[in-house]
Amino acid sequence: MDKKLFELEKGTPTDSHLIAFGKQGETYKNVTIGDFKKKIIEDIPPAPAPEFLTKIVNIGSFDMRNGASKDVYLGVSLNKIRGISVIITANDLATFPIYYPHSNWELSASWRIESTPTNNAKLHFTTNNNRFFDQSGFSGSNNRGYITVTYVE
Repeated sequence: MDKKLFELEKGTPTDSHLIAFGKQGETYKNVTIGDFKKKIIEDIPPAPAPEFLTKIVNIGSFDMRNGASKDVYLGVSLNKIRGISVIITANDLATFPIYYPHSNWELSASWRIESTPTNNAKLHFTTNNNRFFDQSGFSGSNNRGYITVTYVE
């Protein structure tokens, strides 16, 4: 089966360990498979790398005690999100990762992205009773931290 590849056609090689290719009406080139592979790779234009954008969203007021939960809308379409990072801020402004472990390595809180609405993704936080964030240092109406969203346009 003969197929055109990058406007090239298969020819008859001059040696059994070579392949021949060229454009119709021109002299065919006899090359090794490795050289042919290099030729194909050189002729394929590189795919453009996606441009990643970053958005910082305030979590807002969130009393994390007693197994509380909170929804935060990210302002980015669900299918464009490529990464999320969450930092929790205590009342004294100390910062912690959302997955900060309790003394027995049980998670103190977690998050998930809800599947709807898709045009304005929603992050749902849940804290766990009797874990690290279930204390007075994470109560009140302070901004509870930040969500960093990495996305593509």
